[in-house]
Amino acid sequence: MNASESIRARFRRAFAITITALCLPMWAQAQEMTVGTSVQHDTSPPLSEMAPALKTVSGTKEIPLQLREDYGRYPDLAAPDGGLQTGAAPSGQLAPTPAPDVSAPGLSEQDNVNTVGGAIVPPDVNGDIGLDQNGNRIYIQYINLVWGVFDVNGSLIAGPFAGNSFWSGFGGPCEANNDGDPVVLYDDAAGQWFFSQFSIGEGVQCVAISTTSDPLGPYHRYAFTVTPGGANDYPKIGVWDDGGG
Repeated sequence: MNASESIRARFRRAFAITITALCLPMWAQAQEMTVGTSVQHDTSPPLSEMAPALKTVSGTKEIPLQLREDYGRYPDLAAPDGGLQTGAAPSGQLAPTPAPDVSAPGLSEQDNVNTVGGAIVPPDVNGDIGLDQNGNRIYIQYINLVWGVFDVNGSLIAGPFAGNSFWSGFGGPCEANNDGDPVVLYDDAAGQWFFSQFSIGEGVQCVAISTTSDPLGPYHRYAFTVTPGGANDYPKIGVWDDGGG
């Protein structure tokens, strides 16, 4: 089993899909869990060969806050935060903050205007550092509603692309809608990139996993119905060494 097959198998087992109730406090009553499988999946051509998604935004678009129907069922966080820092450490006892591995200007509101046809609020900035197909360190930033690839010097080397460009030709809401709440992660063990955003209204979570470390190569693409008729606002996903998400 090669690395690509391995991550697909791990993904189907672990992300097949397990979604805990949106960030409930650890002390809450029994956690609610929804388990299901993708409603649609395929493997795309190389992203570099796919036509970019059409511009669909005009003016300024706001990503709305989606409240759960049972939002008021849980107590608020009125208790004191035991982990809150209340004082500064004595000077001279802490090592200097290390220099950043990558420093990039990032994507701008103008990139949104140029790429998808309008301004977006909020930006929901998201990014990760990983390797490309040649072993070069790169930084990928994924924001509402565009994404791009930067080298270690902070230069934009690919993009910006529309946020839903991963699902061009996929059909359904993942291709048709570019609604944001983006997530990008790099799986160091598998050497693959993970991207996701939601589709408001259909309650669909769109997922794309690169078949290799090339961010412009083919992608395994999935659509999960998470909150039918609503929006899965804002999913948090992690990469674990056991294949969990």
